[in-house]
Amino acid sequence: MTDAATQTSKNTSSKPAQPADDRPGALPTPAEQATAAKDRVLTSEGAIEAARAALGEITEPVSVGLYAASRQLDKRLITHLFECNLAGYRGWRWAVTMTRPPRGRTATICELELLPGEDALLAPAWVPWADRLQPGDASRSDRLPRRETDERLEPGWEATGEDGDTVALDELDLGRARVLSAEATAVPPSAGTTVTTAPMPTAYARPTPPAPPVASWYP
Repeated sequence: MTDAATQTSKNTSSKPAQPADDRPGALPTPAEQATAAKDRVLTSEGAIEAARAALGEITEPVSVGLYAASRQLDKRLITHLFECNLAGYRGWRWAVTMTRPPRGRTATICELELLPGEDALLAPAWVPWADRLQPGDASRSDRLPRRETDERLEPGWEATGEDGDTVALDELDLGRARVLSAEATAVPPSAGTTVTTAPMPTAYARPTPPAPPVASWYP
């Protein structure tokens, strides 16, 4: 084995393991199940049957499958998991959370819900269009909505009702609602990125000066 192959093998073996699935309906670890089993009242056969009966009040009894496991959420707070037999919900589990008062011998149902397990099919996390759009997705003819919080643009002027507004609009030509900010001018645009400013309002557009008169001379 070459040195390069040995180094590759070492790098591969040193990679951290994949993190455990943290979905709420995932099966607990053996250690978590052993911790939950210490509460004999909430994990008794009577408590499990009471949990199954409670699920039968919100769904068809045939949709509640085999008992899967129990997980302790807090002191005297246990969640029982049942497999889900509903069509289209493969990998999901029914969850029944139960509790009891201190030194109590009767389990009380707190919550019933359907939770995704390790193999449940979930929709991907929603991403705003501004973050989902990649360079090359938009062409020159595409018009995108204006972003009110675009850090590349800043207000061009603000009306104050004074004569200085006329000077800024006519002489300095600042009659634009938004202009490029210092951040936008300092960084060159990347491929596929366009920065546009709002057009000058018609009411403040500078009039086109008339053409100078043409003088004719005859000898």
